[in-house]
Amino acid sequence: MVTNKKNLIKDRQLILMVVVLVFINVAILVIWEVVDPRYVRRLLLSPQADELDEDIQYQMVIKICDSSKSVYFTGVMYSVTGLLLLTGAVLAWETKTVKIEALNDSRLIGICIYSVVLLSLIGAVVNELLQTQPSLRYCFVSGFVMAGTTFTACLLFLPKIRESGMFRSVVHHSDAADVGTAGSRIQENVGGKSLSLLTTELAVAKDRIRELDKRLMEKECKIRSLERSS
Repeated sequence: MVTNKKNLIKDRQLILMVVVLVFINVAILVIWEVVDPRYVRRLLLSPQADELDEDIQYQMVIKICDSSKSVYFTGVMYSVTGLLLLTGAVLAWETKTVKIEALNDSRLIGICIYSVVLLSLIGAVVNELLQTQPSLRYCFVSGFVMAGTTFTACLLFLPKIRESGMFRSVVHHSDAADVGTAGSRIQENVGGKSLSLLTTELAVAKDRIRELDKRLMEKECKIRSLERSS
């Protein structure tokens, strides 16, 4: 008997993956602090004369948190983040042939990775060029971080929230409708996009039925083998 093997990823496995990634970043930061402790470096800017009295000059001092080997540890952090982005790109490419529209986020993930890489490169360059202007540097870097995270979250989750609302509307209308007119009511009240969510639910249900049928056949085989041995 030929059986299809399926690898089901549970929620605790996904949570464990996130915990491992967080642990890697925390470990790098801890090792960085132990091996190469940070110190406050003073950066003296060029003196500026007072507008009213030329004999008075102001000496601007910028305090920067730095370490002697910050370049190496920063490179390690960038490498780990780059590997994560590369892994996400590969997974998105491998799942691009999934026929279920609601489960195929490869195109959206590709757009998110492109935007994150672009904003990260611009942010890194701005962070290095504006060393002597901390306020302006903080505004630019924070703006890039907020723009990237907000764009990614909205692009990935807003379509799912919208589809979820459409699905609830479909269920509400179909409860009071006849089975023969359910399809027409779905198209009239919700629109064509809700059908993709219904297709997703149907595909998941069919997979679940096939899995239960497989387990049932295995149980029946075990029962028959026990009956024969007895």
